[in-house]
Amino acid sequence: MPRMIKKLVPAEIEYGYLYHSKLSQQFPTPLQPITIIDSDGERFDSKMHSSQPRIDSLTKLYKKHKLQEKTQIAGRSNCYH
Repeated sequence: MPRMIKKLVPAEIEYGYLYHSKLSQQFPTPLQPITIIDSDGERFDSKMHSSQPRIDSLTKLYKKHKLQEKTQIAGRSNCYH
């Protein structure tokens, strides 16, 4: 299970995505649905971008936790493809 630690940049928060080129080989295929589970156990449905190593549709998650620029986030991938 790859572990990811990343500081968010303003565009990621504004547009609700997470870009991480270093883990691109671990990400699911383009347009694949993804479920994010936050520390409270709430589920957020999102998907992979069509051509870039990024997860889209994260605005609701970012707003819930009031994330700001340079907020450090961490996660693990349970991705199997």
